[in-house]
Formats: sequence, C-alpha cells, structure tokens
Amino acid sequence: MKFKFDFNLSAWIQNVEVEAASLEEAKEKLGQMSIEDMMDSEGYIKQTDITDLDSELIEARYSVHAHNIKYNAFDLEETPALEQINELDVEVDCKEDDLYDNISDEILDQTGAIPDSFDYEITSTK
Repeated sequence: MKFKFDFNLSAWIQNVEVEAASLEEAKEKLGQMSIEDMMDSEGYIKQTDITDLDSELIEARYSVHAHNIKYNAFDLEETPALEQINELDVEVDCKEDDLYDNISDEILDQTGAIPDSFDYEITSTK
C-alpha cells in the first residue's frame, strides 16, 4: 500500500555549520537552508515531533472477486463464450475511488470485452 502524509515537523537539529561574515548573515543563511542542506553541513537530528498528521491511502493492491458480470449483446454475439464468464478473480493497483474502473479494465484485459455491469467483493488489500 502507498500512503501520503501531510504534517508539521518540529525537529531539534544540532551542529549545523554555516560560514558567514556575521552572526546575522549566518542566521539568514540558516533560515534559507533545507533540512538536507543542514545535514550536509555536519548537522544531525537529535529529536523530532510530528503533529497535525493527516494521511491518505493513495494506492493499494486489491484482490477482488468480480461476479454477475454482464456484457453487451454485440460482444455476446461476437464471442458467445463470454456468456460462460460471469465471474473472475482479479488484482488491481489503484486508489479505492478508482476501483470499479480498474476492475472493469482488468475484465476487459482477461476477456477482450468491456463489461456492461458487474458486482464485486474485495477479498484482500495489500
């Protein structure tokens, strides 16, 4: 599974070295540095605190049992064997909001026909 996080990070960073002509200039340079720059300048993170954490599942692998698969009349005329394929087990990687469309695409990949409708049950999520 893949998650996205937004949060505030409070960090106690030590030993960041900044070359400057004055303390004010050094503070200004420090304020413009990224955390990566600070770590490259001999600094290290002693302690952190994460607050205001928001998370979102952005992708997962869904194992799905699709059933009651219905095809349009044209596809059934062209490929009568489709009538026998009314359920399939599929795996798709996507956001949950896109699950139906991705299952439909996987049914198309396996049967060669776009389903008119189907029902599904999620059997596992990874």
